[in-house]
Amino acid sequence: MRTRNHRRARPGISVLSAALVLCLLLSGCLHVTIIKTDDTAPHFGLDVVKEINPDGSLGKSKTFTGDGFTITLTDLFREQKSEYGFDAYYNSPFCGVIVLKEPFTLKEGMEDETLLEYVENVIKNNGHDTQPQEKDGLVYYRYSNPDPEYDFQGCSFSYKGSDAFYIFQFIYLETDAEELEDTIFSYAKSVTVE
Repeated sequence: MRTRNHRRARPGISVLSAALVLCLLLSGCLHVTIIKTDDTAPHFGLDVVKEINPDGSLGKSKTFTGDGFTITLTDLFREQKSEYGFDAYYNSPFCGVIVLKEPFTLKEGMEDETLLEYVENVIKNNGHDTQPQEKDGLVYYRYSNPDPEYDFQGCSFSYKGSDAFYIFQFIYLETDAEELEDTIFSYAKSVTVE
């Protein structure tokens, strides 16, 4: 759990930092391009990804491994180096995934927190106006980008490992939220942590 005053070598995730990342993605500072998957909606993604498959599928399953975790996404995702101190960052034409590992050593007694308590603290410390939700054994919350110029939305899932909490934030166009909900939940269900 990061607080606004507690900083180590990297910044914490907040609506503002997510908005900054999203603005940088849109401005091209992170070497991404805008990809159109249809004639109406621009999507952000890597220039090495041509488009979503012609049959509408979102690629073939591909498992990514990081520091103490695995997640199964698709081959449309590409791992990118994070310039903002995230433990992992995966990007596709339709969704970005930011991963942050928070060791229990960040705060005394952190290992005794339940997952729900941890998520409540993350929400409070990041100033989100929302409540944690539970579905299919997952604890998560949704938030919107505070900049009305960009219609991005985030869905943040948290997991408790043996020595750390993990946050997986999925970022996508708000207009795609309903269409991507099942896909994002399937990605979130695939996460394993040590």
